[in-house]
This record gives sequence, structure tokens and C-alpha cells, in this order.
Amino acid sequence: MQRFEHQVAVVTGGAQGIGLAIARRLGAEGATLALLDRDATRLQEAAASLTGAAGESLPLVVDVTDEEALDGAITRVVERCGRIDVLVTAAGIVGVTDAKAHQIRTADFDRVLDVNLRGMFFCIRAVLPPMLKANYGRIVNIASISGKDGNEGMLPYTASKAAVIGMTMVI
Repeated sequence: MQRFEHQVAVVTGGAQGIGLAIARRLGAEGATLALLDRDATRLQEAAASLTGAAGESLPLVVDVTDEEALDGAITRVVERCGRIDVLVTAAGIVGVTDAKAHQIRTADFDRVLDVNLRGMFFCIRAVLPPMLKANYGRIVNIASISGKDGNEGMLPYTASKAAVIGMTMVI
């Protein structure tokens, strides 16, 4: 089945884990892929593994928390591919675990929210103009059951995923 033939899909966190698995599936179903990740080595390996099964993939080294770099990456995708039809925001981190709320350092809390929430927001905001111009687009945000039910010892992660669920409902 080629459900994504002639569509351009951007996958954040595309170098490994859930992001790479989603990219494999989208590519197998015909999508042209743009993989975004901050790990250059894994990103190149992922892109090479997808070439052939998914055609060419465009690997872009970018940290989703770097708003300017992310905007530039999305601009490159549109310039090279002509459009963006699908965004999958799979980039995310767990952060500190097995910590009581009063033990969590502000910097650790901020880092998880920066990647999991702000980074996702930056991605969505960057792809919406070309999607709206084309009058078409699909955005898939990866959350977690932790955002709904909580997860003891993982306050920053749980808070970030709860915010992702809320942001997704609004968008």
C-alpha cells in the first residue's frame, strides 16, 4: 500500500527509536522523508538505511530547541521538496527519573520541557504556513500515557507530555 506516495513527511527524532520506526513505515508507504535529529552520526546511518526502501531521504542535523536552526531546516525541506504534507514530532527525552518533586533541579526540568514541549511547538509553528498555503497537512505529535495518568518519579516528563496533549487538542 502506498498511502503516502507523492507526500513529503518530516520526522523529528528520526535517527532512532520511535521516530526512525515511523520514518521506516512512512517511507515504505511511499513518502519522501526529511529526518531531523541532533545526532549527526545516527542520522546519517538512519538516512542510509532508509534509502532504497523509501527512496532518498533528506537528513538534517538540527536540535528542535534551536528555533532559528529549526526554521532553517523546515525552509530547506520546502525548498528541496516543494511542500510538507506530514509532520511527526517524535523528538523527546525522558530526563531525570526516580526523583521526588523537591529533588528535581530547575535546569533538568527546563531541559525536558524545552525538548518535549517547546521543540514540538517550534516544529508545528514552522510547518503550519506551508501546510496552510497548500490547504493540506497532517501533524502527529508523540505524547505518552504519562501525560494523562502521570508517572511517579518522572515529574518533568509527565508535565511535558500532559502539555503536549493539551497543545495537540488546541492545534
